[in-house]
Amino acid sequence: MLSRFLSFSLALFFLLIPFHAFLVTGINALFFDPHTAPPFFINAWKEVFLFSLLCIVFVSLIPHWRKVIQNIDILDILIILFSFWAIVIGYLETDHGWSQILLGAKYDLFPFWFFLGFRKCTQIIPFNLTPIFKIFFWTGCVVIVFGILQFFLPSDFLVHFGYSSDPNHFTPDKPLAYCQQISYSGYCRLQSFASGPNQLASFLLFFLPFLGMFIWKGEFLFLKKDQIQNTLQNTSCILQKNIWWIIVFIMGIFVLLGTFSRSALLGAFFASIIGIYFLFQETHIPLKIILGALFSPFIVVGIISIFYPPFFNQFLVRISSTQGHYERSLDGIRFILENPWGLGLGDAGPASSRFAEQFSGFLPESWYLQIALETGILGIFLFLGIIFFAGQAFLKSDFFLGKAFFIGLVGISVMGIFLHSWESSTLAYSFWGLGGLVIGNRYKTVQ
Repeated sequence: MLSRFLSFSLALFFLLIPFHAFLVTGINALFFDPHTAPPFFINAWKEVFLFSLLCIVFVSLIPHWRKVIQNIDILDILIILFSFWAIVIGYLETDHGWSQILLGAKYDLFPFWFFLGFRKCTQIIPFNLTPIFKIFFWTGCVVIVFGILQFFLPSDFLVHFGYSSDPNHFTPDKPLAYCQQISYSGYCRLQSFASGPNQLASFLLFFLPFLGMFIWKGEFLFLKKDQIQNTLQNTSCILQKNIWWIIVFIMGIFVLLGTFSRSALLGAFFASIIGIYFLFQETHIPLKIILGALFSPFIVVGIISIFYPPFFNQFLVRISSTQGHYERSLDGIRFILENPWGLGLGDAGPASSRFAEQFSGFLPESWYLQIALETGILGIFLFLGIIFFAGQAFLKSDFFLGKAFFIGLVGISVMGIFLHSWESSTLAYSFWGLGGLVIGNRYKTVQ
């Protein structure tokens, strides 16, 4: 009964979470004030839902506490230590009390707690993961298709669904902007159902490897390696069976390009290197094809810079934007050196805009600088340890899907050097929630 309930609940959650920003904005416009941000109790449905599930999970694990303790490893210890340290520093340093600590924890800690809880749950309580991943697969494809439609729809199309008609604003007291324009050029960056183009780009860095692995492995993706004998497929057979998914994958690449998120494109480049390496391990693709795939983006960018310099400067280089990123990152490094113990949860990154004057906040334009500013030097080392051992666990997973998570982790981690890549709850809860299920099933066979 518990297994069935958890399967249904998680399937429902991953059905809705990719559309979170779109749904709450529309509900707010229909039933509340369309000129202000959605009320907290609507916007926080996902945290309440997952936290309730997490409580049920921990209660269900109490009779199995010995087995839970036996399965504790370095990754679990790092998450516990990072959470403890972040809350202690938050209590000692945060200026606005527990409300700011909780909001900071929403971005920095909650995803790791869900990762830990669902990972422990699937180590003890086996349940069918296939419907959960398939539902997420379908919803991710819908996100891509709507992103493609935005190429052809009016740029202010989302205004009809409660989005603010004021483009380019980032203030949390208003509904989401219908568009983020490139250097006020009038060109809208794609955002699909996400809360912005960078949030969409970070989601695609996770979902595209997921989709790519499904194309390569097909139904095997949702089975454990010891449940099948032969996992290699003929390339021509793959093309014939998955032609529609390959089209969706190519569409996803165009949507990623349409976000004009330079940090995400850099993350995609390094993720592609890892993906091509995994592909080479199984297919032995000729080296010249691999090198061509890796260097073709640089050739394209070089051609654009020579023959279309206005486009190159305005859409790719964006000097004013780059300068702003650089200055805020330098400010972040300076504050870290001045406050090596940390400023406290919610004092940097997206959470800080809720408590700053005129909602300006302290955005150092890097997830790593944000973590270091909030939790100090010790905190960033604990965070990096979590990322490292999570990546290692994904590679050791009994599911082929583990490699897709590793590729996504590489891309998002690279993006996080230059942007707050994990700020999107859609990405953070999807990645770490599903990731906990994948890693946890190292210990239990899927039923």
